[in-house]
Amino acid sequence: MSLWGVGHDVVDTKGARRPVLEQISFTVARGETVALMGPSGSGKSSILGCVAGLQDCSTGRVDVLGGDIQALDAAGRAWVRAHHVALLLQGDDLLPALTVRENVELLHRIRGERPPADVIDDALRRVGLADRSDELPEGLSGGERRRVALARVAVQPPHVTLLDEPTDGLDPRSVDAVVQMIRIRARAGAAVLVVTHDPRVASAADRVVFVDRGRVRHDVTGPTPEGLEAIFRSAGTA
Repeated sequence: MSLWGVGHDVVDTKGARRPVLEQISFTVARGETVALMGPSGSGKSSILGCVAGLQDCSTGRVDVLGGDIQALDAAGRAWVRAHHVALLLQGDDLLPALTVRENVELLHRIRGERPPADVIDDALRRVGLADRSDELPEGLSGGERRRVALARVAVQPPHVTLLDEPTDGLDPRSVDAVVQMIRIRARAGAAVLVVTHDPRVASAADRVVFVDRGRVRHDVTGPTPEGLEAIFRSAGTA
């Protein structure tokens, strides 16, 4: 996936346009993991939304699997997400009327595919919810609901993976499972873009793109905890 000169504006309460993103350009190769980091409100989630086609760019283009997702209409963008993008947003977006297992199987059914039982079983086992598969989301804690959403990501085709703060609300063991899932998807050939404030996740990435005030300020290959700390200190956020 590639972003070329991407800008994104919002309209404030007075009707004036305000830039949230300006001239965002970087590429995530197949088999590569890139972590997006930066202070709160810097534009990280907006970048993810533009890549997923959930937000409109005011300038630039976003190439996903060879085509500009921003050039598609709403139905075309939804088709790309359903078939090629494993997406985790903040929150869990589970359907309350479906069981844990049915929520994990959801995109397979939307695509008209028969969910692979062994793959679903393995994903639920990895997130520690194999024994809760027949329960409804209302009976789960916030962290457990998050893990269901992560399991749904884990069973999608390894094309493009977009994760927004995947470790929020998770215990250390679950964080380790998230890091392992990211590595597995990258090894399978996915282009992985993850918004995170967690140094454990960032240190497992191939690169870290640091965003501040809507612009890319640093693009670091082979990040180390010490290097990340230096970047945050220079930005006044450490």
